[in-house]
Amino acid sequence: MRGFNVMFPQGGWDCHGLPTEVKVEEIHGITKNDVSRDEFRQMCVI
Repeated sequence: MRGFNVMFPQGGWDCHGLPTEVKVEEIHGITKNDVSRDEFRQMCVI
């Protein structure tokens, strides 16, 4: 950053998809272990 102070906020990052996994589990009333990996991925994409 060439010697300048730069604000680099850390909040709001998707930590390896965990917030997405949690939301999908809440919406569908399941845990990711209740369905196949491919099925769970598909739920995350939709």
